[in-house]
Parts: sequence; C-alpha cells; structure tokens
Amino acid sequence: MVLVLTRSDLEVLLPMPEVVEALAQAFALLARGECVVPLRTVLEVPGHGTLLVMPARLGRAEGVGTKVVGVFPGNRTSGLPVVPAAYLLTDPATGLPQALMDGTTLTVRRTAAASALAARHLARPASVTLGLFGAGAQAVAHVEAFRAFFPLARVILKGRDPARAAACATRLARTAGVEVRLAGEPAEVVREADLVVTATTAASPLFDGHDLKPGTHVTAVGAYTPRTRELDTATIRRAKVAVDTYEGAFAEAGEILLPLAEGAIGRDHVLAELAELVTGARSVRTSPEDITVFKSVGFALEDLAAARLAYRKAPAAGRGTRLALD
Repeated sequence: MVLVLTRSDLEVLLPMPEVVEALAQAFALLARGECVVPLRTVLEVPGHGTLLVMPARLGRAEGVGTKVVGVFPGNRTSGLPVVPAAYLLTDPATGLPQALMDGTTLTVRRTAAASALAARHLARPASVTLGLFGAGAQAVAHVEAFRAFFPLARVILKGRDPARAAACATRLARTAGVEVRLAGEPAEVVREADLVVTATTAASPLFDGHDLKPGTHVTAVGAYTPRTRELDTATIRRAKVAVDTYEGAFAEAGEILLPLAEGAIGRDHVLAELAELVTGARSVRTSPEDITVFKSVGFALEDLAAARLAYRKAPAAGRGTRLALD
C-alpha cells in the first residue's frame, strides 16, 4: 500500500518550524558524510520548460526518495503550477514505494524552510522589514518561514504582474499579520529591507546591488541555471556569500558562475555551504554591517527530509489515503 499525501495534507503535516528542524538534522548528517545526493538530472523540454530528477539517500539507510519537478513558466497563463512536481518516498530496506506526495507543495515548503534555516545563521536577529520580489507560492511561504524566526513587522512587495502582486499583498496582510506595501520600483524594496527574498522566474537581475543597505541579508531562490540570475554582480561582490551546497552552486548558480566568468570574484568568495553553517564549522556574518547572501539552487536532501517528516506524522494526524498499486 502506498500512502498518497495531497497539498492539503502536506500543509498540515509540514509546519515551518518542524521542517526547519528536520532540515537542520539532515544537513548535520550530510556534514558527517552519511548522505548520498547525486547532482540532479536536467532535461530540457524545448518551447515549454525543464524537468529535473532529484534522488537522495538520508543517513546510512534512514530514507530514500526521488522528486521529479518541472519549471514551466507558461503554466501561469492557464492557472497551473509553474513548478509542478511529484515525490516518491521509497522503503530503503525493500525498494518498494512508501508514499507519493504532491511535490509542488513539498518544494515550496522545504525551499522556504531552507531559506529560514540559513537566515538564522546569516541575518541579524532583530530584522523587521522583509523586501520580497515575487508574488507566488514561494513568496507566501517565505513570509511564513521568516516570521517563525524573525520579528517581522512589514513586507515590501514587488511583483511583475501588478494584479497578481496586489492579490498576494492582500493575502499576506490577512494571513501573516504584517503590514504589506507594494513597491513601485526595485530600489524602494532593497533600500528599506533588513531581509530581501527573490523568488521569481526572472532570468536577469531584479535590482541594483549598490542600493542594498549595510547589514541586509539576501536570499535568492528563483534562478537555478548557469545562465540565469536574480542578483547582479554588485550584490555578490558586496556580500559575504553562502550556498546550499558548493557542488550545486558551482555547477548551476548563475549568481555565482557569471561573476566568476567576469573575473569579479574568485571561488573563495563563497564562504560556506549550509551544512557548515548548521554544524558551526564556518561562520559568515562577523559584523552587523555585513551584507550576506544565501544562494539556493535546490537540494534533493531537503525534499527527502521534509517528505520523511510528513510520512512519519501522517498516521497520528489521520492524513493521507492508502492505495494499492497491484
């Protein structure tokens, strides 16, 4: 029997603080060399989007899972998810399927949780203003995740589509309990923010890095290919930079690879990966005036950690439907 977990199931089973803790434990295992996470396979679908296959093993044999996720920007016009995904959790002892989950919700929640986990180590604890680029599910989830760990009082939102941005602002004001203001220009966002999150499908920089005020922490989660980026070279040069993993960043992160190609930075400009932050092996912020950046391209271990959490909690919560595949 396979347990099927839907979006509504995962929204109940994956509260942000618990997902952040599950990710912290997974990255601690990774730091000890007890996880296997191959670099994801990328399949271009010309004219439509991209499919990615992301397997992972947690611990020696604690969990195994695979996500198939797409990025299909055209879906937005038809009301479909831009990042459709499915997750298959596998019994590590038998190889049989344990659970099939809505990978879209899993991706949204683990991405925001990873951002919050990094921000706990990189941002100033008293950060109260969040500058947000993007008006989709990731934007909403990042507000939820950051509110769990920072005393957020206001959000300044900039979206590409004014109507979509206004709808997102209304939702956040209603559900997040913070003041929300729509920005007219990108500079309006970054000149005031203590925290900046870029969660878009943009292929080129969203703001001028010279406009960032000292002490800001920037989280970039949207771009995931060597030729695309949400942050410009000025932002990266000014910042102390951490990434989810060195391997993923130096293979896929345009925010890192394009400044490297320009000769603006060296590889040593990336100071830490998330496992090092979690274990205390490296520190990045040394002054309240430091600008810090966390660049995430996505990491399959995060999906697996969140999926295992949901699977373990489902029976007691009475969530999910069991189906026979034979």
